Amino acid sequence: MAELSEALVQYGWDTQWEATLSDLDAVDQKVGRVTRVDRGEVDVATDAGFLRVLSDSQRAQADTAPATGDWIIIREDANLGPVVGQVMPRRTAITRRDPAEGVVQQVLVANVDLVAVVHGLDHDIRPARIERFMALAYDSGAKPIVLLTKDDLVDGTEAMTLVETFVDTDSVPILRTKALEGGGIEELRTLIGNKTIVLLGLSGCGKSTLTNALLGD
Repeated sequence: MAELSEALVQYGWDTQWEATLSDLDAVDQKVGRVTRVDRGEVDVATDAGFLRVLSDSQRAQADTAPATGDWIIIREDANLGPVVGQVMPRRTAITRRDPAEGVVQQVLVANVDLVAVVHGLDHDIRPARIERFMALAYDSGAKPIVLLTKDDLVDGTEAMTLVETFVDTDSVPILRTKALEGGGIEELRTLIGNKTIVLLGLSGCGKSTLTNALLGD
């Protein structure tokens, strides 16, 4: 097996994806990971940098329509330039019912390893809400974790104890973070490693601040 591209590894490429590419008989094809989806076009991270790639399917539930997080095989069209040739089989997928179709599942994000259920400690803990997000994680095939943010604003000890009463702490990590002060950020980085993580939570729970802290910005 050929040596893995370091540029792709930082986006989650591994030997399993390399084997999948081989099974598709597309080892010599250009591949990349979708980082943004727009109508008819996607941004793709490749070993040569970012590409703007055309997608001939604009519906997120179509077989050839890529979602954020997908690995795709890119082909060159003589007239159009780079286009989505094939979406590689997904390992995991977070979905919802497509509001336009009623019963069709719409893929929101693909190939996620970790789903972080984010809850701000400046609001009362709602077990049902956390459990609902965790169910979404389990249904996707990803591993859930719980992040209790804004521990610098409120003492989260009592909330942490409450969450531990309804979350299986043997299989689901629970972290308290102080994003502005850096508390818990290195522990979270270690937990993520080279995995792909998605943050789920209500508006204002601290997702953006947490993302900025992880990126060091």
